[in-house]
Order: sequence, then structure tokens, then C-alpha cells
Amino acid sequence: MLKTSILNGKLWITLKETRMQTVILSINKPHTDNIFDGIKKLEVRKNFPYIESPYRVLVYETKKNKGVGAIIGEFFCPYCLCYLYPD
Repeated sequence: MLKTSILNGKLWITLKETRMQTVILSINKPHTDNIFDGIKKLEVRKNFPYIESPYRVLVYETKKNKGVGAIIGEFFCPYCLCYLYPD
């Protein structure tokens, strides 16, 4: 189910084609580097995808901060943790 490849001297681990729902996350350049280097292990968002887990996430790197402006990777999200702030 996992496929590995090397791009720009970095190891990329991706999922082979599966039939599950897909979400695209837009992330700025320094954060994408930290995510794929294993430094950043958690992505916190104000809104979460309204789909059932598990799902596939495509990572879109923005052009901000010299990013490529394209999808640069993907990962598998087995579940989503939701925290509701009390009023």
C-alpha cells in the first residue's frame, strides 16, 4: 500500500492509488519542509474536513516563501481529533 521514492534528496512515502475520499491541504513552504522532514508532526486547523475517516490528504505547497505552487506529497489520515472551545 505504501510507495517510496526519492525527490530532491529527500525520501517521500506515498500511498498507492486507493478508493477513499481525498482532501487537499494548502500549506506554506517552511511548514511543508518541516512536515516531510518529521519535525512537525501535527497540523492544527480551524476547520476540519467533513468526511469520514480514514481519508487521504494531498499536500499543496503554496507559492508563498518560494514554494512550488503544486501538490508535493500525500499522506494517510486515519482519524481527526476535534476540540470545541467552550463559550
